Amino acid sequence: MTVVAAEPLYASAHAEQDKSDERVSGTKIVFRQPEGVSVDRTTQLLRCHSIRALLGVVDPLPDDPFSLPGTWVGIRVRPEAGNYAATLQADSAAHNLELVARAKAFAKAKMGRGAPSRVPRTAGE
Repeated sequence: MTVVAAEPLYASAHAEQDKSDERVSGTKIVFRQPEGVSVDRTTQLLRCHSIRALLGVVDPLPDDPFSLPGTWVGIRVRPEAGNYAATLQADSAAHNLELVARAKAFAKAKMGRGAPSRVPRTAGE
Protein backbone atom coordinates (compact mmCIF):
# COMPACT_ATOMS: atom_id res chain seq x y z
CA MET A 1 0.00 0.00 0.00
CA THR A 2 1.38 3.38 -1.01
CA VAL A 3 0.01 6.10 1.26
CA VAL A 4 -0.58 9.58 -0.10
CA ALA A 5 -1.69 11.25 3.17
CA ALA A 6 -3.09 10.71 6.64
CA GLU A 7 -5.03 13.29 8.59
CA PRO A 8 -7.39 13.53 11.55
CA LEU A 9 -11.13 13.95 11.08
CA TYR A 10 -12.94 16.48 13.24
CA ALA A 11 -16.51 16.86 14.40
CA SER A 12 -18.10 19.84 16.10
CA ALA A 13 -19.45 19.32 19.60
CA HIS A 14 -21.51 21.98 21.35
CA ALA A 15 -19.71 22.94 24.54
CA GLU A 16 -21.84 25.85 25.70
CA GLN A 17 -24.60 28.02 24.32
CA ASP A 18 -23.44 29.52 20.99
CA LYS A 19 -20.02 27.84 21.32
CA SER A 20 -18.73 24.69 19.74
CA ASP A 21 -15.64 22.56 20.14
CA GLU A 22 -13.74 20.67 17.46
CA ARG A 23 -13.02 17.09 18.49
CA VAL A 24 -11.13 14.29 16.77
CA SER A 25 -13.73 11.86 15.44
CA GLY A 26 -11.41 9.53 13.52
CA THR A 27 -8.76 9.59 10.85
CA LYS A 28 -8.50 9.37 7.08
CA ILE A 29 -5.78 7.58 5.15
CA VAL A 30 -5.52 8.29 1.44
CA PHE A 31 -3.65 5.66 -0.56
CA ARG A 32 -3.01 4.81 -4.17
CA GLN A 33 -5.68 2.60 -5.69
CA PRO A 34 -4.43 -0.99 -5.74
CA GLU A 35 -4.38 -2.22 -9.33
CA GLY A 36 -7.38 -4.40 -10.11
CA VAL A 37 -8.90 -4.13 -6.61
CA SER A 38 -12.30 -2.47 -6.26
CA VAL A 39 -13.39 -0.17 -3.44
CA ASP A 40 -15.73 -2.88 -2.13
CA ARG A 41 -12.98 -5.52 -2.12
CA THR A 42 -10.54 -3.12 -0.42
CA THR A 43 -13.15 -2.34 2.24
CA GLN A 44 -13.79 -6.05 2.77
CA LEU A 45 -10.06 -6.83 3.08
CA LEU A 46 -9.43 -4.04 5.60
CA ARG A 47 -12.51 -4.93 7.68
CA CYS A 48 -11.55 -8.62 7.73
CA HIS A 49 -8.02 -7.70 8.84
CA SER A 50 -9.45 -5.51 11.61
CA ILE A 51 -11.79 -8.26 12.84
CA ARG A 52 -9.05 -10.89 12.74
CA ALA A 53 -6.77 -8.62 14.80
CA LEU A 54 -9.58 -7.86 17.28
CA LEU A 55 -10.24 -11.58 17.74
CA GLY A 56 -6.53 -12.34 18.11
CA VAL A 57 -6.35 -14.48 14.97
CA VAL A 58 -3.47 -12.35 13.64
CA ASP A 59 -0.93 -10.24 15.46
CA PRO A 60 -1.38 -6.63 14.36
CA LEU A 61 1.65 -4.50 13.65
CA PRO A 62 2.48 -1.96 16.38
CA ASP A 63 1.31 1.04 14.30
CA ASP A 64 -1.52 -0.74 12.49
CA PRO A 65 -4.16 1.99 11.98
CA PHE A 66 -6.78 -0.54 10.89
CA SER A 67 -7.04 -2.18 14.31
CA LEU A 68 -6.85 -1.30 17.99
CA PRO A 69 -6.45 -3.88 20.76
CA GLY A 70 -9.83 -4.71 22.28
CA THR A 71 -11.68 -2.06 20.27
CA TRP A 72 -13.82 -2.13 17.16
CA VAL A 73 -12.60 0.12 14.33
CA GLY A 74 -15.19 1.24 11.81
CA ILE A 75 -13.73 1.29 8.29
CA ARG A 76 -15.19 2.86 5.16
CA VAL A 77 -13.30 3.15 1.85
CA ARG A 78 -14.28 5.52 -0.95
CA PRO A 79 -12.68 6.72 -4.18
CA GLU A 80 -11.08 10.16 -3.83
CA ALA A 81 -9.27 12.14 -6.54
CA GLY A 82 -7.96 9.02 -8.29
CA ASN A 83 -6.98 7.35 -5.01
CA TYR A 84 -8.83 5.51 -2.26
CA ALA A 85 -9.59 7.11 1.10
CA ALA A 86 -10.16 4.95 4.17
CA THR A 87 -12.10 6.60 6.98
CA LEU A 88 -11.37 4.99 10.36
CA GLN A 89 -13.42 5.63 13.51
CA ALA A 90 -13.38 4.16 17.00
CA ASP A 91 -15.75 4.37 19.97
CA SER A 92 -14.08 7.15 21.99
CA ALA A 93 -12.03 10.31 21.64
CA ALA A 94 -9.03 8.58 23.22
CA HIS A 95 -9.23 5.69 20.74
CA ASN A 96 -9.66 8.11 17.83
CA LEU A 97 -6.54 9.99 18.94
CA GLU A 98 -4.68 6.68 19.00
CA LEU A 99 -5.94 5.93 15.47
CA VAL A 100 -4.60 9.31 14.30
CA ALA A 101 -1.18 8.61 15.81
CA ARG A 102 -1.10 5.13 14.26
CA ALA A 103 -2.23 6.47 10.88
CA LYS A 104 0.52 9.10 10.86
CA ALA A 105 3.18 6.52 11.74
CA PHE A 106 1.78 4.11 9.12
CA ALA A 107 1.74 6.88 6.49
CA LYS A 108 5.31 7.85 7.28
CA ALA A 109 6.42 4.25 6.75
CA LYS A 110 4.32 3.78 3.60
CA MET A 111 4.53 7.23 2.01
CA GLY A 112 5.18 6.98 -1.72
CA ARG A 113 8.07 8.84 -3.27
CA GLY A 114 6.87 12.03 -4.86
CA ALA A 115 3.49 11.78 -3.16
CA PRO A 116 1.95 15.06 -2.02
CA SER A 117 2.20 15.73 1.70
CA ARG A 118 -1.46 16.80 1.90
CA VAL A 119 -4.66 15.37 0.53
CA PRO A 120 -5.41 16.93 -2.87
CA ARG A 121 -8.52 19.11 -2.82
CA THR A 122 -10.92 19.51 -5.68
CA ALA A 123 -12.85 22.62 -6.62
CA GLY A 124 -15.75 23.24 -4.29
CA GLU A 125 -14.32 21.52 -1.21
